[in-house]
This record gives sequence, structure tokens and C-alpha cells, in this order.
Amino acid sequence: MFRLFSDVGEERWAKSIGRDLKRWQETRDVEGHLSSHGAMGSLTDVILCRQNGHDLSPEQEPWADTLYQLLLVVLHALASNGGRDLPAERLSGSFDPRTTQLQGRHCRACGYLETQASALEYLLAQRHLRRTIIDALLQDRLQDYVADILALRIASAEADRKHLVGLCEAAGVPIVTDPAWMRTCPKCRSDQTAMYRWEVNGKLEPAPDNLPLID
Repeated sequence: MFRLFSDVGEERWAKSIGRDLKRWQETRDVEGHLSSHGAMGSLTDVILCRQNGHDLSPEQEPWADTLYQLLLVVLHALASNGGRDLPAERLSGSFDPRTTQLQGRHCRACGYLETQASALEYLLAQRHLRRTIIDALLQDRLQDYVADILALRIASAEADRKHLVGLCEAAGVPIVTDPAWMRTCPKCRSDQTAMYRWEVNGKLEPAPDNLPLID
């Protein structure tokens, strides 16, 4: 986490994590670090993105922020266990399963659907990093791992990217690059647009909590 924050220019929390590291090295104390989780304005409120002034390209942003979120879970799990080791299965089981959905938008008036290239990358980051971050931890190579992710050295994600693009094409869901909100539907010009989510299970399946079409 210290390496990630330092590399993207998150100076405030890099300093905080640095103090936590020093305290751990000197006294094996984790309480100071645990106190930075959970409250308003705490470590858990950080979002790594260009809008917050972080040194990231548009391509890096989904991967860096997802890496931060997963490191945060691992940090909290280990600190909550007094800094002692935990089984890999327990660490990976701490990740929130609900964040593996593909996000997009839909028109509640005519049913038009679309997703965004950045949403595809966020999903790819979740799918890829969840599979690899624990291995990097077990191999004691997390700092190199952070460097690889920030450099977008993620060759193993390419096949998954092609697969997800194919699922979108098969479902008739265009992938747009426009970062702006779908203010009006590009098909019917209605302003009744909303977020939409799909479960990715060999195909795109609408999540059960999507808002229905308007009668």
C-alpha cells in the first residue's frame, strides 16, 4: 500500500501508512493502523483517480483503484488478526463478491443498453487481481506486483478482455468510450436513464436489482 500510494502521489496516506509500518516494525502494534479504517475521512474513503489529483493515466485508473481496494481488504484482515498470518483461502474469501458485476446504463423508456470501456476495465481488474494478488503476497513479491500493475504489465488479462468484449457483442450491448453520463437516451432521446448491472456467468445476465422499464 505504501508503494502504491507513493507511486500515484497520494502523499497524505503514504505518510500515514509509513508511520504504521514503522510502528509495526518497532512494536508489532496494529491498533494505530486499524484506527484508520472505517470512519468518515478515513483510509477507506480514498479513491485513486485523476479527478482526485493522483498521477494516473485513464488506462491506469481502473487497475490502480481496484488494486488499492483489494490491498485494503488484505491489510484490514491481517491487522484484525493481530498481524499474524492467515490462510490464503480466508484472505481471498474476504473480497466482496458483489463487485464482480459489469456496470452500464439503460434507458427505462425504450430499453436501450450500453456499457463503458472503463467499466469493462474495472471488471477485468476485479477478475484478474483477485486471482493474482494473494499469490503475489505468498511469494513475497507485492512491491513488484504493484509496479507491474501500474505499468499495465497484465498480459494474462488480454484473453479475458477479448472474452468480455465478445459477451457484450453477443448480448447486443455496445461499449462506448464517452465518459459523460448518458443524459438522454441515444436511441429515443428520453431522459429516463439509469445505472444497469450484469452478472457475468458465461453470458451477460441482468442483475436482479436493476430498475424496470417504465410502462
